[in-house]
Amino acid sequence: FRTDRAEKVKKLITIGQELLKEQKQKVSNLIKKYADIFALSLAEVQPVTLYVHKLNLPPDVNGPTKI
Repeated sequence: FRTDRAEKVKKLITIGQELLKEQKQKVSNLIKKYADIFALSLAEVQPVTLYVHKLNLPPDVNGPTKI
């Protein structure tokens, strides 16, 4: 991974103040380890066609739609 990318990701993420110091360090280490899976912008988010999600809703439920 690239250290500069990990630092950019860490700047965009807020780690909860309620976490203990050790927990914050674990979160920081995870961000560093997996920095390449975080999108830094919407332009980096690509559609995935490998899987289609299905929601099993009752037929009488009208949910929000986006066109």
